[in-house]
Amino acid sequence: TVVPSGWTNQTTHNVSWSASSDTNGISRYEYQLDYQDWISTGLNLSFLVSNASDGEHIVFVRAVDVPGNIGNSSNVTIKQDTKTPNTPVVKEWHAGSNWTQDNTPYYTWTDPGDEGSGVVYYMGSLDGGTEFNLSNNLSYSPILSTGNHTFKIYAVDSAGQKSNWSNEPIVLIDNTNPSPPVVSSITHPNSAKWYSQNHVVFNWTIPIDDSGIY
Repeated sequence: TVVPSGWTNQTTHNVSWSASSDTNGISRYEYQLDYQDWISTGLNLSFLVSNASDGEHIVFVRAVDVPGNIGNSSNVTIKQDTKTPNTPVVKEWHAGSNWTQDNTPYYTWTDPGDEGSGVVYYMGSLDGGTEFNLSNNLSYSPILSTGNHTFKIYAVDSAGQKSNWSNEPIVLIDNTNPSPPVVSSITHPNSAKWYSQNHVVFNWTIPIDDSGIY
């Protein structure tokens, strides 16, 4: 018997087989779905399974010759999954929600579950960039540069169906020292000149920094 191997999200399945030989000739072929009653297909070498529920279904096929002798049956399993995996939830454990010098965020998630064939791998995207395969790992820890970073994943089941994107934690990394401020004085503007005024006012510029000046 022949059907597509592995899990599929198709709801109609064509089961076919090669013709049997018998000295007295074949009278008919019969199939049985999930151990229910045997059904004749006449001399047809295939039939359709439609509107099957999600899950695994076993099909038996046998030949009956003209005198009524019943041959051994062969079987095949149909694996149907039409439901997408549940949406995964990502947590980050190193960086937290504030600015940090830790540039190795640690993302984890658990198997979100799938009603049919089960989750087999995850796809990730860092900072909205190209998707990459995370295999069946449940964690990811990249080394990142200074700046704002996001990370998200989705799950893929055995039938190739994708979940929705997960939540998207944001990490704020700053490993760059602030620029030096520029100091001046509005009361003593010329550093080469002597002044009699002994009350001095100093002011300075706000330097550029990724996370801001604390």
